[in-house]
Amino acid sequence: MANRFAAGCTILLTAFLSFACAEAQPAIEWNYTAGGIVNGVAISERGEYIAAGAEDGYVYFLNKSGSLLWKYKADYPVLSVAVSPRGEYVVAGDKFKIYLLNSSGNASWQKLIGDSVRDVAISEHIATGSATEYVYLFDKNGNELWKYRTDGSVFGVAISAQNVAAGTSNGSVYLLNNSKLQWQYNIRRYISGIAIFEKKVIAGSRFIHLIENGREAWMYPPKSEISGVDISKDGNITASSVDGTIYYLSSDGRLLWSYDTNKTARDVAISADGGYVATAAGDSVYFIASPKLVIPTVNITKPLHQEKVSGVVTINASIAFFDRVAVLIDGNYACASLPCSWDTSASPEGKHTITVKVIDAKGNVGESSVEVVVERKPAPLPLPTIINESKIEEKISNVTAVINESKKEVLEKAREVERKFDFLLFWKYLLAAVVIIIVAIILKTRKREKKYRWKRR
Repeated sequence: MANRFAAGCTILLTAFLSFACAEAQPAIEWNYTAGGIVNGVAISERGEYIAAGAEDGYVYFLNKSGSLLWKYKADYPVLSVAVSPRGEYVVAGDKFKIYLLNSSGNASWQKLIGDSVRDVAISEHIATGSATEYVYLFDKNGNELWKYRTDGSVFGVAISAQNVAAGTSNGSVYLLNNSKLQWQYNIRRYISGIAIFEKKVIAGSRFIHLIENGREAWMYPPKSEISGVDISKDGNITASSVDGTIYYLSSDGRLLWSYDTNKTARDVAISADGGYVATAAGDSVYFIASPKLVIPTVNITKPLHQEKVSGVVTINASIAFFDRVAVLIDGNYACASLPCSWDTSASPEGKHTITVKVIDAKGNVGESSVEVVVERKPAPLPLPTIINESKIEEKISNVTAVINESKKEVLEKAREVERKFDFLLFWKYLLAAVVIIIVAIILKTRKREKKYRWKRR
């Protein structure tokens, strides 16, 4: 999401970068003076045709060179106009009616609405907003397809291929699809102009608001009240203000250029490619060529989208037309140059977004983002050391020698035990012999003593 409040053309990108961009200068191709104050202006998709509605009751149809091709007289002052993408139809609204005019300036039909037709828009169908609080949708034959009641006078209406957007005097922005409300958002202030591209809605009031999916994405503060807004297919936005200033903003709400007409500007329109702007200022139509904008480009080359990463990750990108670089991890500043090293050990496991933003000297921003998955990998086991054959043989020889030496020691100890065993046996036999001799002597002595006693008797 862009900044909620984009002031002037100052860019604040995290804490490391803050500078003001230099505005490019638009070129005024021509201006055409009508017969009265110009209330509404519209431009074809390629900028080849311009329509204007004025207080004198005329619809003016001009070519890209500013020449009048035709004009049509309505019944009342013309309040709003719209041009089909190729310029084959013009829709106009006055105090009570809407008109469908063909490429020759003739009315194919006109339809009474009953109250001031504040704004009109055309695509495959025709949308209009009225002071009676209704949004109407018609086909190109003038048949009413549906109507939707809002909370106030509808001062702004816009149409895309699928949706109709409307803004009211009570500050409500509506997005409708086939008369069904998709969402409603209130900016709490009178809305003077509405523009739509896809589902992005621009609302003009005291500020310029970008509303997407029912939420405000950003808001730009002009110097005075906004009277009209429009948006190109690449998202660039133009707005007119009552002090005569024409604003040209980028899709993220930065001022790319501005032009002061020195007259009250009541409406503005932009070609599909953003190259041309037409504005209603005073009694004149101004045709402005927007300066060519070279937007810096960036493409992250490393790591790849959805890549699994761990450890220290190198971030790199291919970039062009840039002055400064910012690398963000999950929206937080990481580096001011490339390549950038990111230590993932400090980040939790799971998905993370890497964004590389590049800014040129005029403040134009290009960016690219990838999503990666941080995962923790276990430390690899050490590989076994490879020993050459000679070393293996040497180790085997050493082991064999140790075994042989151990064998000798075991045999020697066995012999020693054996010798000890033989000596012990000798002493046992000797002791037994001594005992036998002693016993024999004792017995012999007793026998002599007994024989002697018998002789005395």
